[in-house]
Amino acid sequence: MRFSDYFLVVGKSLKRQFVRTVLTILALSISAAILVTLTSISLGTRNAITNGLGLSSSLTDIIVTSSKAAGSGLFGSGVQTANEAAETLTDETVQTLGATPHVVNASPRISIWEFKNFTVEGADKRFVAKTNAVTPATLQSVQLAAGKSFAPEESGQVAILGFSYARELGFENNPQELVGKTIIVTTREGYRGEGAAIPARTATRAQQEAFNDTSTELRAQIVGISNPGNNEDQVLIPLNWGRQIATAQYWGVNGLEGTDRIAEEGFSSIFVQVDTADNVRSVAEHIEGLGYGVISTQSQIDQVNQFTVVMWVVLGAVSLVSLLAACLGIANTMLMTIAEERYAIGVWRAFGARKRVIAAQFLLQAAVLGLVGGSIGSAVGLLISQQVNQRIEQLLIAQGLTTVSISTAPMMLLLSAVGLTILLATLSGLYPALKAANQDPSRALSSN
Repeated sequence: MRFSDYFLVVGKSLKRQFVRTVLTILALSISAAILVTLTSISLGTRNAITNGLGLSSSLTDIIVTSSKAAGSGLFGSGVQTANEAAETLTDETVQTLGATPHVVNASPRISIWEFKNFTVEGADKRFVAKTNAVTPATLQSVQLAAGKSFAPEESGQVAILGFSYARELGFENNPQELVGKTIIVTTREGYRGEGAAIPARTATRAQQEAFNDTSTELRAQIVGISNPGNNEDQVLIPLNWGRQIATAQYWGVNGLEGTDRIAEEGFSSIFVQVDTADNVRSVAEHIEGLGYGVISTQSQIDQVNQFTVVMWVVLGAVSLVSLLAACLGIANTMLMTIAEERYAIGVWRAFGARKRVIAAQFLLQAAVLGLVGGSIGSAVGLLISQQVNQRIEQLLIAQGLTTVSISTAPMMLLLSAVGLTILLATLSGLYPALKAANQDPSRALSSN
């Protein structure tokens, strides 16, 4: 019997039971479509998150905080364990971390709580001033959409504006036009840092109270616009200027004296740059061993990978159950076919057809059902994933947000879905095929 004859016999058999064949293929197609759709959403979600994490931060970057988190779950919150040796991030801490093996650079960061809100010259919108003072070394991981970074030891009133502000101001497509403009910052009431009009030593109580209820306006020139990513909602200023802002001025014996908040409270965080991504994990573990908290893009991506593994297991289990149910339908269909074609099978055996020929014919029939059902289902799953992407993209555009692909269906996924469907369908047809091959031809012919 030639190989092509097998397909001819299978085709005729499927045609004779047309309705049953169509229903079986439909069940397989639905199962394969569910498998492709759920898996593509899982893959797309993982890629969207990891790409978003890596937009403006390098895999070699680590952010060190004063206390390390404990008991935090995946994407959940946790407590922080106290460590007296690590409660304050000082210049000595920066030096210690900078001397750690594989660390290229360690530079501090200050959160500027003294800023309340700001606006850009010529604009009506006013924004909450989420401001951090950083060094040029920290900015090495911040990619710019326009302009430039700070010069070394910069202490002037300059700023890098986050891309979100450029988008809100209508400069999403031409952020370069914001470079050179002035930011007008309104401080919190009673601000005593650099640029504040401190009341004279001889000021009355009323004048002091009026000052405590009054804000100060500071100005800074925009020198750069950051790319979309982790820093897009922040305003970055030079560390030296940040120190001056955080130093409160009061009248002392020798005139105006500064109370350095950074000296008392320490830095908000320290930016650590590692030589290669392969050493990030060991460096982070070493820093954690000193009692400090550690945040890295690599660890966040590891959590995303852990989360997506859980998603794959759950979604894969749902898809697999659906596919197995469809394959049970194949087994049932073929058993019914064998019962209906007992006489034909008996004739084949009586004319010398070997058991393996009979078994191969039914296994091929199951495989063909799997191939057709898997192919149709994969195509449908691909179309659904594309529709999901288009719908999500429309929603994001309508809200003025950056578009992302939330569903990804690579060719390997489609081929794997088809292959898995064929495999499970063939395995489902194994028992019916063996049962057909082992039929006694004399009993099959006499029972007709």
